[in-house]
Amino acid sequence: MPAFKSAIFLAIGILIGSTFYIPPVAPFISVLLISALIIFLFKDPAKKSFSYTVILLLILFGIFRADISFNILSEHSIARIPDTPEGDQWKITGIINDIPDYDSNKIRFNMDILSIVEEKSIEVEGEIIATIYKSRYNNGSKSPHLKAGDKIEINGRIVTPWGKRNPGEFDYRQYLVNKHIYKTFIAYGYDKVNVISGNNLSFFENNLIFPAKYYAIRNINKNISGDEGEYLKGLITGQRNDISAETKQAFINSGVMHLIAVSGLNVAYVIIIIELQL
Repeated sequence: MPAFKSAIFLAIGILIGSTFYIPPVAPFISVLLISALIIFLFKDPAKKSFSYTVILLLILFGIFRADISFNILSEHSIARIPDTPEGDQWKITGIINDIPDYDSNKIRFNMDILSIVEEKSIEVEGEIIATIYKSRYNNGSKSPHLKAGDKIEINGRIVTPWGKRNPGEFDYRQYLVNKHIYKTFIAYGYDKVNVISGNNLSFFENNLIFPAKYYAIRNINKNISGDEGEYLKGLITGQRNDISAETKQAFINSGVMHLIAVSGLNVAYVIIIIELQL
């Protein structure tokens, strides 16, 4: 219960800090002063004044944490890069950090960007969502075989995600900002992507995490077909691109689309299934 109460006040601070811009130096100095106050002046933790001071400390720390996450950007952050002018193309280099989603018309994946070439090469850092659309003028081109850990080059456009267009509408831009994704990238034609090398993630990702994901996907494809298999892939690996549009819409209408994603609860489901089989 104490941890739960602390988490609530910390979350309040994070919410305040992510909603309103507060210069980071203010909550940082306040956290230091209040911490010193608690250490040197409060001798009896049972006093209400001690509890109120700790609550204030948690809220201020949450505000400071939100400032670091949402308002302080590095010099090379992708958020500082302007959108590609209409009609131009820039070359970006980056590393795919998850299993790409394929469908009949496009490939979509997240990647950690390393550099951008406009007139010259610029060092950049941050995560983007890249979408490569099949060319309408070259139907014979084959989709590239991309996988997690591939270092690639793509020619296309950097675009700021669309925000809330009408009152009460879902704000896709803010949704991505909360995940520290500030830009998307769009390319037209599978020939716009070039794979430089593979296995560029960490040792555990290259040799444990993604091999386990690919193994699970292969076995589900082998033993379970249809939307049942696709749902299971989403539950275990987060890959839900092959679920039929009708089934996706049914999940959306019922408000449970979040179930088709990797989470601690889903991991618990898998553990329960395994335990029941033993």
